[in-house]
Amino acid sequence: MHALVMAIALAGITSQQQAAVEALPPQPEVRPRFEQSLSARGADNVPQSVKVSLRDWSVRDNQKVTIKTTGTLLVQVRAGGPVNISVGGQRTERREAEFFTVPAGVDLTIETGNDTVVLTVLQLER
Repeated sequence: MHALVMAIALAGITSQQQAAVEALPPQPEVRPRFEQSLSARGADNVPQSVKVSLRDWSVRDNQKVTIKTTGTLLVQVRAGGPVNISVGGQRTERREAEFFTVPAGVDLTIETGNDTVVLTVLQLER
């Protein structure tokens, strides 16, 4: 009897945890490849610090992910697709090997079809 009560209690916890996981919005799986602050000179020849990161983002099939950018992005569709990309509300279909940019502070929305998409993202942030 004790084992039956424990099994029912554990089943209830598992259902609650599953519901909590399903309620979370989808996020890309991110794999960092490079991250460092660099110094660059502007037009006024004054050194400025620029944070540079290079990451691979994997977005699973049939997901819609919106990311708020903090820096300028240079993005390449490395694998998968086609994928619908919205930059600042303007939607475009992108294919493997295509590049596009996302200005700082603009929302990036990625909508996948029946294929997982891998994006390589170079981010520059002052």
